[in-house]
Amino acid sequence: MRRERKRLGALLVEEHIISQEQLDSALDRQRENGGILGNILVDMGYVEANVLMPMLARHYARLQPTVADCRISPDIVRLLSGSLAREFCAMPINATRNEVTLAISNPMNDRAVQALASHLRRKVRPVLCPPDTIMKAISLHYGPDELIDAGAVLTTEFRQPLPKFTFENIVVGDANRAAYTAAEAAGDFPGTSHNPLLIYGDVGHGKTHLLCAIGNRASANDPIRRIAWIPASELEMELTEAIERNQVKEFRGKYQRADVLLLDDIQFLAQRRGVQQEFAKLFNLLCSQGRQIAVTSDRPLGELDVLIEEIRSQFSNGVAVRVGTTSEALKTAILMTKQKGASIRLPDQLIAELARSLPDDIRYLEGALRNLNLRLSISQEKPSLETIRRVLTEMGNIHTASR
Repeated sequence: MRRERKRLGALLVEEHIISQEQLDSALDRQRENGGILGNILVDMGYVEANVLMPMLARHYARLQPTVADCRISPDIVRLLSGSLAREFCAMPINATRNEVTLAISNPMNDRAVQALASHLRRKVRPVLCPPDTIMKAISLHYGPDELIDAGAVLTTEFRQPLPKFTFENIVVGDANRAAYTAAEAAGDFPGTSHNPLLIYGDVGHGKTHLLCAIGNRASANDPIRRIAWIPASELEMELTEAIERNQVKEFRGKYQRADVLLLDDIQFLAQRRGVQQEFAKLFNLLCSQGRQIAVTSDRPLGELDVLIEEIRSQFSNGVAVRVGTTSEALKTAILMTKQKGASIRLPDQLIAELARSLPDDIRYLEGALRNLNLRLSISQEKPSLETIRRVLTEMGNIHTASR
């Protein structure tokens, strides 16, 4: 194991990602405290995780065909049960008296590595391998009965986050700064300190944008991650159908593959206890494996009385952040940002008037700006305060509380 780690360290040094002194310092800490060298380098601030993971993928690429071709002796396979191999998406590929080499989808997941080491009663040497390759090996070595009906499940694609919703195009202000910071941490380091993450607030305050941004950032940092984004009402319908067809194992098997599960509007989760119990099992399993869960809601945890206690308790151990009321200053900043791509540029005083006149809803802001731009383009009128007010009145978008 030390030879592989030193080789990886040498590779990082050769490509000028870290210095030799930084590598030596990290190796000293590893000798003193143990642990995974990659995590030590990240913890010491010498390298970012989104740089290290692609490097790991390239460094261990030669091991992946071995796993895919399943050239693993039966004695090695018997070290780990099929259920644990499935649960942690890990496959034993070599072993000595004191150490087991495991192909794993995320070798920097300390919780998974420690759990497997405890079960194996040996040190674990984790190496990066794509989940599909590992699951193929598990299927062939442990048999289809050991899988959760993997056949159709493993080919099922997850619904992906909307690509236009990224952190880069979010306008940050006092109302959403805490939620933005928490969501960005979940996207950069999924499954760590911000897990599970609950983002709550009124309709139209950008919760879905933040949720999708988590998935898009996590995928950009590590393209092999499996991201699943879905409205709670749709996931509930999928589970209800699975229950009716006696295919709960297939449902569970599908979502167990998700590295990041993004659930939108959890308040719409069906109140049927059987449905929620299945969600609770899935959430608990994903969290225990270090997979990231993030959800949105229109209210805080204490007011989510539609959820059973098992789900509420899981989120009580995570992070909850509120997206607050959009201030006039933030609405102005959003409008000024959104109008950059418009054919008609409105003067600053008219943008300020829009911010005062429109409701506290980002969707209204964007919709009003699009409609206003279209109408001014058709009428060829010059933007003016009177024109703005007349067009908005016709659209019915003047806030009832405006002056």
